[in-house]
Amino acid sequence: MKKATPYRTEKGPDRTQGFTLIEVMIAIAVLTIGLLAIGSVQISSINGNTTGKMTSQAATFAADQLERLLALDFDDANLEDGDTGQRQEGSYTINWTVADTATANTRIITVTVTSGNPALEGRPVVLRALKTDSV
Repeated sequence: MKKATPYRTEKGPDRTQGFTLIEVMIAIAVLTIGLLAIGSVQISSINGNTTGKMTSQAATFAADQLERLLALDFDDANLEDGDTGQRQEGSYTINWTVADTATANTRIITVTVTSGNPALEGRPVVLRALKTDSV
């Protein structure tokens, strides 16, 4: 009786012994490039989240100050034409100005918040609102 030999489609030496060193090195290089790309995206994401958090805090401080000023009476001494103010809130500087408008009994209040953090350098948060004398 004859022994059955396994069926092979390719000629030459048996290539089922595993991966070559070159194949393993190429696979490691591709994996390394992929991991480095993921790492750089992660760093960008963290920086974006930090900038967004600081911008949100600045907007909250601006809205808070604007609400405080809008809650005052129209004739309040702190709401005269040309009045300005400033206060610190952590690393944020909150400035506000009051100016009369061309419309009678109407003033515009501008609140500007800047941060001492370099990530928000040159990107102040500015809110404006009209205050009217309800007669």
